[in-house]
Amino acid sequence: MIHANVELHNVAELRRVDPFEGLCFQRVPEDVRTSLNEVAQGAIRHPACVEIRFVSDVPTTKITLSCPEGTTEVLIFFACFRARNASG
Repeated sequence: MIHANVELHNVAELRRVDPFEGLCFQRVPEDVRTSLNEVAQGAIRHPACVEIRFVSDVPTTKITLSCPEGTTEVLIFFACFRARNASG
């Protein structure tokens, strides 16, 4: 999914969840989530294995994340990728 110039990997929908501000990552569409049992409905909103992917042209980038309930761990991965020439 592409949102606001970033790729959100392993995100099917972005949803507003009252009373919180911002958007919640959801790994399956809402119609699928509501057909699951109650425990699974909550678990599917947890952003485990979600990636925010982007390339920046500036040396410093600011991203704001929040965790309205409990705590969470965020891992930052920096990588350089070099395109491979198809002809070898």
